[in-house]
Amino acid sequence: DPRILLTGLDELRDLGASHLMGTHGPPLSGREEISKRVRDYRDSIQFLWDQTVRGANLGLTFDELTAFVKLPSCFDGHFTTRQFYGVAEHHVRQIYTGLFGWFDEDESRLFPVPAPDRSQRLIEGFGGIERVRAAVDNALSGNDFRWAIELATWLVRSGTNAQGRADAGEPEDRARLARALRGVAQSTTSANIRNWCITRALELDGTVDLDRFRGHRFRAADLRSQPIADSLSLLRVVLVPDRAEDLDQSVSITFDDGTQSALHIRNCVAVPVSATATDLQVEADTDAWVSVLAGKQTLSAAIDAGQIRTSTPAEVRRIFACFDHPGLRD
Repeated sequence: DPRILLTGLDELRDLGASHLMGTHGPPLSGREEISKRVRDYRDSIQFLWDQTVRGANLGLTFDELTAFVKLPSCFDGHFTTRQFYGVAEHHVRQIYTGLFGWFDEDESRLFPVPAPDRSQRLIEGFGGIERVRAAVDNALSGNDFRWAIELATWLVRSGTNAQGRADAGEPEDRARLARALRGVAQSTTSANIRNWCITRALELDGTVDLDRFRGHRFRAADLRSQPIADSLSLLRVVLVPDRAEDLDQSVSITFDDGTQSALHIRNCVAVPVSATATDLQVEADTDAWVSVLAGKQTLSAAIDAGQIRTSTPAEVRRIFACFDHPGLRD
């Protein structure tokens, strides 16, 4: 909520400071200079807020709003108010979403056709793959990167990859999208956008593999930095509903430090419950449990080694197999 920023910036300006060190950019010195820059910065934030609300009250959609709300040229003269970190049109979307939610009354967004079916239909309606490719190439030759990205995205997202994501386009189409993204990266003033576009372009052309970032990861250092009993509840967000469809069972773990934690698998969710009376009981060495969650060994291997102990190993394996984690599933 940018209004929180406005309050803080007004307080900063009232300090009358001689030196200012920001999170981004070089430090500033001089009371008058700092007062002006903080004032201008807070005014740019208010402008984005006020004009987004104005446009929303006029019934403008996301895409209309991003064209409607443009920072005035008075904010172009200094790095604190230029679009170096983010860009105005993205901030407008954030403000609108925070106020009104995701639906902007654009009818097409109410029940959009999901990918990759949507991309396939768009390609067909446009006249086929070769017509879309030709249009992408034409947009690229004219540095029309917005249109090139949209069209190339249809091609790249018209099929699903091995991970089930709509991201399986032909190499030549991935190269087209990568080129368009690099065009944006080379022309934008925003460091964040430049970083994202270049990284995605590197993935598209096969230079880097980002699949490891598209999954819930448990780092050993993070697990050890908090009470180990808290780690069990983290599994809630990796439950695979189809695997737990018929389950109504609870499991508790007692760790070697004496702490306990428990989950009840029911209605395709994993609910944290008291560990006092559960259907299944497990005792676990902390090091072994951390090793399993961090992907260093499997639950089955830890059970076989006696590092994780239970009188019902088959049922324990079954309940933990409901989670999207290779160490628990294997």
